[in-house]
Amino acid sequence: MPTGDSQTISITLRFFAQMKAQAGVSHQTSSVAVGTSLRELLVMLSNKMPMLASPLKNGTILTVVNHAQVPGAYILQPNDEVAFLPPFSGGSGERP
Repeated sequence: MPTGDSQTISITLRFFAQMKAQAGVSHQTSSVAVGTSLRELLVMLSNKMPMLASPLKNGTILTVVNHAQVPGAYILQPNDEVAFLPPFSGGSGERP
């Protein structure tokens, strides 16, 4: 019988723009241990997918869970969707 330490949950990872090109996929399902934080997920992804390590570690990528910004200490829940968004900028705010 599995112990609580070996239980996992399924989450969906979504990659956009250069992260999508570097990952080679637009999305994937991943299993993580129950109690995994967003911060821990980023470290695991950096190790598992070295091509993503630089943008994940330098903080230029916006990471959102279920369409909302959450702190790194957020504990991932079953079926969470974690999206990795590239830096983007808006206009000057002036109308043409």
